[in-house]
Amino acid sequence: MKRITLLLLVCIAVCANAQIVETMNTTEPTSCDDLFVDKSGIIYTGKGGLSNKTDLGKIMPDGTTTSVAQGMKGPISIVEAPNGLLYVTNYDDNSIKSYDPTNETVITVATGLDGPAGITVDSAGVIYASNWGGAPAYNGHQIHRLMPDGTLEVFKDSPLFSRLQGIAIDDEGWLYTANTQNGRIFKINTTTGAMETLVTLGKNVVNMEFHEGHFYMASIQSNKIFKMGLDGSWSTFAGTGVSGGQDGPAESATFNNPIGVGFSPTGDTLYVSDSPQRIRRIIIDEVSSTLPFPDLSGLNISVFPNPSPDRFEIELDNQPITGAEYQVVDVMGRVALSGKINNRAFSIDLSDEREGYYFLVLHYKGFTRSAKLSVKR
Repeated sequence: MKRITLLLLVCIAVCANAQIVETMNTTEPTSCDDLFVDKSGIIYTGKGGLSNKTDLGKIMPDGTTTSVAQGMKGPISIVEAPNGLLYVTNYDDNSIKSYDPTNETVITVATGLDGPAGITVDSAGVIYASNWGGAPAYNGHQIHRLMPDGTLEVFKDSPLFSRLQGIAIDDEGWLYTANTQNGRIFKINTTTGAMETLVTLGKNVVNMEFHEGHFYMASIQSNKIFKMGLDGSWSTFAGTGVSGGQDGPAESATFNNPIGVGFSPTGDTLYVSDSPQRIRRIIIDEVSSTLPFPDLSGLNISVFPNPSPDRFEIELDNQPITGAEYQVVDVMGRVALSGKINNRAFSIDLSDEREGYYFLVLHYKGFTRSAKLSVKR
């Protein structure tokens, strides 16, 4: 029996990251442009412009795939507003439509855009839509703004813009958008409209997502996912650049024309729409804290075998702490198992769970330690 030991280091305001890429098992192939993950972990997919598609895809956490929101017209990007409605850019009829998941209602809320592509929303419910540009010119150079009262206006028009798609808002309310072909990224003050060129990647950028101080961007031609800070510094987050579908560590995984990105509600998984007709996910294993762990310091967690088809043996290298508990959580944040730790060694049985990655989380007086588990059959 091979033993894999995961040493989880004590940290104060330190975060150690490791990313794993895997392909989702869905009940049917899923082709989409951009995607959005709601608070319950349901993935909604925009099926793309010039596609004659009139609905959204819906992927449940267990991989079951259905179609919803009939009445769309070439849906691209999706965002949830504070009012609970999903707003969708519809490329084929130059509109923004809303979708109410509670009653399946689709309403056209704005028309007259120019090949709308990306969409984002601020904390006040103001929606911004980037314009790729409609056929045959494909020369989008505007950002539209939809106010909560339904008023649509051109927020920004610039000759520097070219086929805009990726668009996102940071925590301070600044708007970021990107020219698709050259990855020139602009930072815009939403109050004054003042704009600066933040960086030119020289790589194409499609859809983007803001999460915890960074932007995550799909690059369809580079076959990579980029990560960019607020200062414009950027790096490759996942993908070698070689076209393919290899899962595994992010630095060696391959993508094939990735285009859409969206974070899970727990923030530990980035979903990517990839070709041909598949959804990939990048699982971010984070061990972090802003406080010391006096009672768990130096704790080693041994997990074996790992991967396992069902049963994991856990050993702690010091005496168990009275009152400590554990949870096993899947990548969507769902608690699969929980219990108390009474012995230095114990077992976890995940035979009733699906294949994939899970996190063993130890809790004691508000402090935690975690280890990644891989169920493979």
